[in-house]
Amino acid sequence: MALPRSIAVSPAPTFRGNPHAVASRSPSPNPAVERDACRQAGSRPSPPRWTPEEPSRTMKIVAPVRAVRSYTQQLLGSPELVFPLLCPVREADWIDEWNSLLVISSTGVAEPDCVFTTPASPIEAVWYITRHEPEAGFIEMVKITPSVTACRLTIQVSEALGGSAALVTYSHTSLGPEGDKFVATFSEEYYLKFMRDWEVRLNHFLKHGTALATGASQETPPDS
Repeated sequence: MALPRSIAVSPAPTFRGNPHAVASRSPSPNPAVERDACRQAGSRPSPPRWTPEEPSRTMKIVAPVRAVRSYTQQLLGSPELVFPLLCPVREADWIDEWNSLLVISSTGVAEPDCVFTTPASPIEAVWYITRHEPEAGFIEMVKITPSVTACRLTIQVSEALGGSAALVTYSHTSLGPEGDKFVATFSEEYYLKFMRDWEVRLNHFLKHGTALATGASQETPPDS
């Protein structure tokens, strides 16, 4: 009779430290099971742990390089006559050689969410009308000249002796080196010259119904 062959048996694994430790990794606790267990024990489940992520290394946060200027124009027309002229389409009536390359509008004139573009460097500027309130005589728009400036323009037209007054405020924020240069030149003198030219051209149209020829104004408007 043959003797049975011996069977090799591997020794049981030995763990250092906690003798009850297991080799495999414990599964993550089930939140629902943990809540039920805590409810039975009369305690609250521990809040989920949150570890703040490292801020993106590509995010750049800087203080604004900005210039804000205001001027009140005295205009020879009522607010009802003046306000409709503050429009990318109607500006061609009173600004000689005005050139809006594209106007996106449901009504064909200025309106909320109207978008239009104008020539600029290095590429076209995009304007977006954020508020258009004819009854209040108020309009607000944003102009983005990529890599140069982000501009916020507001105009408040109010009734005044002899016609109306238009408070025009430009706020230019630089988007880079070229914008820094522009903001540095956007001085009070610079703005005053621009506003007076605008005022002269509007009043010429309100009085004569035609646009003042380029170069006829005593003021030469800067790029705005």
